[in-house]
Amino acid sequence: MRIISGRYRGKKLIPPPSESGIRPTTDRAKEALFNIMFDYIDSQCVFLDLFSGSGAIGIEALSRGAKKVYFVDSSGQAVTLIKKNLTGIQGNYEILNMNFEKALTLLKNRGESVNVVYADPPYAENLGEYILSQLQRAGVVAFGGIIAIERNKEYAQAESAAFPLVSSRKYALSCIDFYKREKRVAITGTFDPFTAGHQTLVDKAREVGFDAIYIVLLVNKDKAVRFSLEKRIEIINIALKDNKNNIIIDSYDGLTVDYCNKNDIQYILRGIRDSSDAEYERQMAEYNFKNGGILTILMPATSAVSSTLVRKNLDEKKDIARLVDENVIKLLKE
Repeated sequence: MRIISGRYRGKKLIPPPSESGIRPTTDRAKEALFNIMFDYIDSQCVFLDLFSGSGAIGIEALSRGAKKVYFVDSSGQAVTLIKKNLTGIQGNYEILNMNFEKALTLLKNRGESVNVVYADPPYAENLGEYILSQLQRAGVVAFGGIIAIERNKEYAQAESAAFPLVSSRKYALSCIDFYKREKRVAITGTFDPFTAGHQTLVDKAREVGFDAIYIVLLVNKDKAVRFSLEKRIEIINIALKDNKNNIIIDSYDGLTVDYCNKNDIQYILRGIRDSSDAEYERQMAEYNFKNGGILTILMPATSAVSSTLVRKNLDEKKDIARLVDENVIKLLKE
C-alpha cells in the first residue's frame, strides 16, 4: 500500500492485518477513484472518509491538498492503524472513533459542509441505500458534492431520490458508484393551464443555475380545475419540449414542504403579481422555512399573465397568443 499522488506520493502505508477483516481499496481502484474525483479535491475540499479502515483514502485526499479530512471508523483497531499511517502526514484532519451515523450527527450539529464522501462499508451488509439515506438526513453534503460508495459487484446499485447516480466503475470483485447532490428548485402550482408567466419562472431557475427544476402540480380535490391533471401535464410537456434538460414534471397531493423534503429540494421559486400576492407568499415562505428548512425565492411576475386570464379569454374566444406557448394553443381550445 502506498500514496499514489500528491505531496506524499510514494509514501508506504501499513496494511491492515489479514485477520482484521479490514479490506483495503486496491491501488488500481484508488487511482481510478481519484481520477474521477480530481476536480473536487482542492484547498477548499472537506473530505469525509467513512469506514476508514487503514485511512488510505483519506490520507490520499490530504496528500492531494484537501482542506480537511474526517476519518470515521468504529473499530479501535482501525483507528490505531489510521494514526500510524498518519505519521509524518501534515494537514487538517480529525479521527472520529464512532459509528458513521453518530459521526454524521456530530458534523450536522457543527454545521459542517462536506464536498466529498467516500464510503467503503462491509460488503456483506450491503449498506449503500442506508448510507445515502443517512447522508440525506444529516444534510452535510454540500451542493454539487460527490459521494462514492464501494460495494460488491454482486449487489445492485443503491438508489436515492436525493442523490442521483452519475457514474459507476467496476474493479475485479468490487464496484464504486458515484452520486451527486444537486441544487434543486420547485416551481409549484395548479397550472390550469401552464402560462407564459410560468415559463418565465422556469427561465429564471435556469438562469440561477439549478441542477434540477421540479415543476410540481399540486393536487387539491376541493379546488375546481378546468383541465384534467393528465392534460395539464401534457400542456407543460409541449410548452417545454424544446428545452427539457433538467426538468422534472410531477404531481403531489400533500404539502409542498413535505414533497421538497422527500426529494431533497432546497428551494421554491414563486412569482409575485401584486401586494396581496406578496403578503401571502411571504407567509408561505416563512412556513416552509420554519417547517422544512426550505428557502423561497420570490420574483416579480407579469400581472397581465395568469391562468385565470387564459381561461377567461378562452371562454370569451379572445386571443391567448401572448399568454401561453404557441404550441399549446390548439390543445387548449379542444
